[in-house]
Amino acid sequence: MKLPFGYELRKRQSEKVSVPESQIRESTDSRWGYWSHLAPNQDLNLYDEMRSTIPPLDMIPGKWFRLLGTFDIKSDNDRIRTKLEDFKKHVRVGWYGQGFDSFLYQMFDSCLAKGGGLGEMVLSESMMDVDRMVIARANDIVFVKKDGRLWLAQKTKEDAEPRILHNMDTIYYIAPDQREGHPQGYSVYYSLPFVTQILYRIEKSVDNAVWRVGDPTFISWIEASEKAGEQTIKNAKADYIRAFQKAMKARKAGKVRDIFGGGPGTRLHVQILGGSELLDHVQIPFNMVIDQIVSKSDLPDWMLGFHRSTTERLSTNQADMIVSKVKWYRDELDPMIERIFSTYLTVTGDAGAAWKHVWGPVNLLDEKEHAQARLYDASARDKELNIIERLDAMGAYAGADALEQVLRDNDLLKTALGRDVWRSRLHADRPKVPVSAP
Repeated sequence: MKLPFGYELRKRQSEKVSVPESQIRESTDSRWGYWSHLAPNQDLNLYDEMRSTIPPLDMIPGKWFRLLGTFDIKSDNDRIRTKLEDFKKHVRVGWYGQGFDSFLYQMFDSCLAKGGGLGEMVLSESMMDVDRMVIARANDIVFVKKDGRLWLAQKTKEDAEPRILHNMDTIYYIAPDQREGHPQGYSVYYSLPFVTQILYRIEKSVDNAVWRVGDPTFISWIEASEKAGEQTIKNAKADYIRAFQKAMKARKAGKVRDIFGGGPGTRLHVQILGGSELLDHVQIPFNMVIDQIVSKSDLPDWMLGFHRSTTERLSTNQADMIVSKVKWYRDELDPMIERIFSTYLTVTGDAGAAWKHVWGPVNLLDEKEHAQARLYDASARDKELNIIERLDAMGAYAGADALEQVLRDNDLLKTALGRDVWRSRLHADRPKVPVSAP
């Protein structure tokens, strides 16, 4: 019998567990022991090279994580809420990292850049606390088909074969963009290697042109007249070379030195190989390539550092798309978050405690629009309170308790005006005590 966290009750004669077979052939089927060669992202090292070469590609995961925001812990039990908040803030990540947000960022970055992330909760030796959270290198994640089922495995330098992760109770694997039944997710860079190659060539050509202009090669020749003899030409050439070399040494030392050359009956010509006019002939279809990168990122161009206009703001459609994408990412991360925090409560003796996590609002508005939205919301609440107060005066609500329930249902009891309306009615419902004359 398999128990959580690596414990196991074994019978004297082990029984082989049968795995139900599907009628359709799964995309994971392979005659090889492991099939990383069938993975949709065949060379994850290529994505690392792309990120290190093109800065906008490196910005995409970080921008999305900042839009993702963070979450708060909610629980009616103050002790459980404080306990989970302390775990979220102080849990060790790796050997030197700290905080669950650090773990979540590394997993999210791996999901977007590599298609999937693999993490583990390392329990203490006593199995009664969490020692640290660990993140695996996505490039080393493979899948192994064994005993009729698919196992997560990790390639290591020490082992000839991938190491199967048998104890999945504390292993967390997430791949948001899975397709056609394949367990490995697709990277956000999946369709960009060819585009990145074009952009790299453009940038390299500019680099070469700037290098030629900034550090030019001089082509010099001496033109002699018919009267000049061969020895005269050789002497003029030697004099020029010596003067030129002295001038170059002076330039490296930060000094200025003139060059004199030539001789009787000769003329000296000097040109620069790759002159400044070379840059004028380098045509850069930059926007066409960048537009494809921006469209794949689902972010507006100015969030990636491309400023093409003086007024850069999100349209309503762009804002709706970004909010929808952020909520989708949050939905993908929610099961992992709930499982990690629930496991922490289990190993620390609070299994089954009620709690939940609540994400913050996705804020894409600037300060002016945010203040205006708050003003509209306050005006709407004020009108709702006026209507409820008028209905109460007409006898629509039977007593302060009924009015309180209406205010709670409309989330108006939190406002100062809502509390004043309720207190006013509560005071009116109190029985009046007759005062006897002295």
